[in-house]
Parts: sequence; structure tokens; C-alpha cells
Amino acid sequence: MQKNLRQSLHHIIASDFSKRKISRLTGYSRNTITRYQSIVRAEKITAVKLESMDDAELEKAFSSKKKYSTNFRAPDFNLVERRLKSTGVTRLQLWEEYVLIEPSTAYSYSQFNALFAVHMAKHDITMRQIHFGGETVHVDFAGKRPCWQDPETGEQNFVEIFVGVLACSNYIFACACPSQKLEDWIEAHIKMFEFFKGVPKEVVPDNLKAAVTTPGLIPTLNKTYVELANFYGFAINPARVRRPQDKGKGEQAVLFVTRWITSVLNRRTFFSIEEINEAIAPLLERINLRPFKRLPGNRQQHYEELDLPLLRGLPNQCFEFGDWVSTQKVDRDYHVRHQSQSYSVPYTLVGQKVELRVSNRMLEVFHLSKRVASHRLSDQSGAWTTLKSHMPETHRRYADRSYSFYLEWAQTVGLSVVNTVKSFFAGENELSHTACRQADQLQTLGKDYTVDALEAACKKAFTLRSVNVTTIHNILKRKTYESDDLGIVQQQLPLHENVRGADYFTVEAMRNA
Repeated sequence: MQKNLRQSLHHIIASDFSKRKISRLTGYSRNTITRYQSIVRAEKITAVKLESMDDAELEKAFSSKKKYSTNFRAPDFNLVERRLKSTGVTRLQLWEEYVLIEPSTAYSYSQFNALFAVHMAKHDITMRQIHFGGETVHVDFAGKRPCWQDPETGEQNFVEIFVGVLACSNYIFACACPSQKLEDWIEAHIKMFEFFKGVPKEVVPDNLKAAVTTPGLIPTLNKTYVELANFYGFAINPARVRRPQDKGKGEQAVLFVTRWITSVLNRRTFFSIEEINEAIAPLLERINLRPFKRLPGNRQQHYEELDLPLLRGLPNQCFEFGDWVSTQKVDRDYHVRHQSQSYSVPYTLVGQKVELRVSNRMLEVFHLSKRVASHRLSDQSGAWTTLKSHMPETHRRYADRSYSFYLEWAQTVGLSVVNTVKSFFAGENELSHTACRQADQLQTLGKDYTVDALEAACKKAFTLRSVNVTTIHNILKRKTYESDDLGIVQQQLPLHENVRGADYFTVEAMRNA
């Protein structure tokens, strides 16, 4: 329920919805919503603070729930519902009759009402919907689809017609989309808000996958769709499964679009989806200017009078589509994988599960609903993108190894050490593994011996014309840098029958052998 908790808090802080409406949108009872409101006021939780809190912090702050005891006797709410239809009968009267049967096992009046509300929510009760200006938009895809023809192959490509209607004024929007996929669904919403020149308080979609990943009494919404809603500031209120009356205005708008737009388009030949959208524009204008039969005026006039003044303004920036592609565990190398590329995350998340959000340019990594890393997408197959700030300190030092790194260190020691580092990298790449290893060993010697000793040892190695780590280490161990002796002269070998002199290898000696 973490997603519903976050959504309910978003409605409490950022909207003026009633408790009943928030309860219906999130699945929490009104008593729970009341408790959440108290906590929000007491803790002074703002939209900014809510965004900074992860799921664990939210659970800790809002976890306690009041549960009804199972020792109480359940009322017969079917009987209560039937009797309430009688004139003069009230809930209080029915509750008092229920208590008189056995007072020790009876619910209190407030609990009785709360349980009755839950009972009534499960019944299919229909009433005429009343819509207010700037409040609701119903969206859907039309059933019949036009198509365009590929001018080269002659292949027919069917498109989807997205339809949106402002419930108060019946002002209609329609556009052609390549498919019902998430990206096209999001783009169609953006075009619709631009056409309406504002954003409503709520959008009522059907239960297609682009909007609702798991339908039900408490539907699970598509995460990217929720992002769009939070960005534009509207609530998503999906219609119930197999309940078209929940979006009756949307069904009616689809019927109008099918009759007055799709049927006209099917009599023409198009060669691109752009041509279809160009043809839709004048037909859509004609529908919105068509006079009502039972009301004065038309959709355009009602939109300008009732909806447009109450719609929320469009944000300054356009929403950037991003698809939530996977949930994966961070490997020991503190990288996550997308397609054939790898991207780093903070090493402290090794073994933790993270979510990836991929847009056209960026890859973002989220942990407990909080962004922990972002990278520009790489177009190189097998590429590794690593930020040094994500590395442990030891890995960071190792990654910093280069000619410039060691030269900077050598300059703090002395000229001979500088010349030694330069000799290691002579003719090598500045990231040469062999040269870096020698310089690293030299740097380690600098930790075991004094700066003056290391400088003198390097100077002695140049004198001996043997500039390598082994020679420098031997000079330091034997402290030969303290004398001017250029080395130990090899003594003459003792005579031995197994030792052959130079005469043995002459041509004449080899012939005689």
C-alpha cells in the first residue's frame, strides 16, 4: 500500500479534495485520511518534504492503524440498507435497535457507520453524475481505426484515435496515435492538455495497460502515468472494470468521434499519420461548434464559459517521458544493467533492489522511491558509465592512478623522484598499467621511508643507471645512498673444474671437442 499512501498524502497536501474523494481514490477509510491530515499538520509535512521522504520513512510516520475488534457482533447491513429506504427511518434508530439485542457485543455508533459505509461501497449504486467546470476529463480510445498507406510498399498501417472530453462542457479533443502503448498514451495526454489550454482536477481513463497495470477495487496505476499526473497536478480516477457508466461522457464522445470523424477519414487515403491529424483538426472544430439539441449554444461556448476559467495552468516545462523498465538487485560491482550498458550507483546500495527509469536522454535509478543516481544514456554497446562519487574510497584512489597523478605526488618529494616517475612512463601511455604499478610501488616506498631517503635512493639509482623499483628498494634497505660507492665490484671467481673460462668457447677448442 506504499504507493496508495504516497498518493493519499499528495492529495491531502496538494489538492482540495474531500475526505470521501481521497478515500475513494486511495482505498483508505475517511478515518484514516483524517488521521493522516492530523499527522501532516503536526509534523508540518509539505510537498517538498514528502518528495524527500522514502517509503521506509513514510511507513514509520504513518504506520499505525486502528482495527476493529473481532469480538463484536456484525450487524445485518442488508437489512439496514432495506429499512433505510423507508420514510422516517434513520441510522441512529437502527443502531439503537441493534445495540438492544446484546449491548456487550455491539459496535459504537461511529464504528457502525464506518462499517456500513464499507458495505455500501461494495454495492452497484448508480446515480446521475453532476460535473463541475474544470474538474473532470474522460479519456478513451475509439473502437474503429483509420489507416494510412505506405507510398512505397502499399502496406496499410492502422492508427488509434485518442479521445478526451471535458465532462462539464462536453468539449472534445481527438488525435491519431501509432498505438495504445504507454509512450503514445502519455504523448496524447500532453497534446490534450495543450488543446484544452489547461489541466483538469482529475482524469478518468479506462483500464488499459498504459493506465492501469492491475485493475481491481484498488487498481494499481502505471508508474509513468502517475508521474505525468504529479507533474501536471491532476488525479487519476480509473473507471471500474466493466462499468462504462463511470465515464459516460467519454463513451458518448467516442460515439461522436466515430460518427463525425472516423467515418469521414475512412473515405479518404492518407500516406502518413501526420496527414491524418491534419485532417482531424477541421472535423474536430466542426463537432465542437455543432449546436446542442437540448441546450443553448455549443461545446466551444460552454468550454470557454465553464471549463477554461477553472482549468489549472500548464507548467512552464513539458513533461519528459520515461519508462520504468525493470527492478533489479545491485551487483557487487555497484552497477545496474540496461540493455547492453552498465551504469553505476552508490556502492552502499550493493545487494539492494532499485528501479530504473529511462527517458530519451537519461537513465535514473530509484531506491525506496528516491532518486539515487542519474546518467546520460550511452549509445556504445558494452559501455560502462561510472561516477567516482559512487565508488568506495579505495576504488576511487585506484581509479585516479595516472601519469599526472603520480607526477603531482613526486613533485612533493624531490627532483630525482620526479625524474624516476618520468622514466617509468617514458614511451608509455599515461594510463599504462605497468608504469602505474611501478609508480604505485614507488609511492608505497615513500610511506615506509623518509622523503630524503627516497629522494637520495632515486638519485643513486640514476647514478647506477638502474632506475627501477627493485634497485631503489635495495638501496633503501642497505642505505647505500649514504656513500659515494657506485656499487659492489664483483670479486674474481674461485678456480673450479666445473667453471669454464673464455678459452673453452674458442672456435679451435670447439673443433677439438
